[in-house]
Amino acid sequence: TKLNHCLKNLIILLPVLISGLQFDKINIIIFLKGFVALILLTSACYILNNLKDIDIDKENKLKTTKFLYSKKKSFIIFSFYITFLLIFVYFDNEIKLKFLLYYFINFLLYNFLIKKIKFIDIFFLANFYNLRIFFGADIFDLQLTNGFILLNFCLFLMLSIAKRMIQIDVNKLVGDNPLIAYSVIDRKNLILLMKLSFYLINL
Repeated sequence: TKLNHCLKNLIILLPVLISGLQFDKINIIIFLKGFVALILLTSACYILNNLKDIDIDKENKLKTTKFLYSKKKSFIIFSFYITFLLIFVYFDNEIKLKFLLYYFINFLLYNFLIKKIKFIDIFFLANFYNLRIFFGADIFDLQLTNGFILLNFCLFLMLSIAKRMIQIDVNKLVGDNPLIAYSVIDRKNLILLMKLSFYLINL
């Protein structure tokens, strides 16, 4: 489990904080259940990602942790996370499977198909955050406005673009490379897309 990445799952609280919903004992319990469910799911996704990128990550200067379990042990841990998640959701009516399933499908598409498709991959990256927002609204039974959805999508799109630019700069990516679909020649278009997202946020 990447504990530092688990902090991203705190985003499920954003709809609650914006709505002004009273954070009583019941809502705290709902949050903890949702938080645990997302940790199980995202941890399972990280395992699959590590297995797929095991060779690529050796060349990535941003990957400070090089230790990986064997494939057999990784699949055992992955199976444990998914099995425990399904049992957890099955016996808890407040945690619905819908957006967790959407997240997993988004991950599979991104990890095995979209990751190396320039610019489309950024939208899938942003969607990981957006689905956390939808999941948070779902477990607390809140309705999201179109403006709030667009605001978050543009914000997370900017963060995803920034991630790609950091990868380009730190790894000094020039031309075709095994890490990502981008290189220094794409910085101009990435900045342009970031500016467009910023203008949409202001609107």
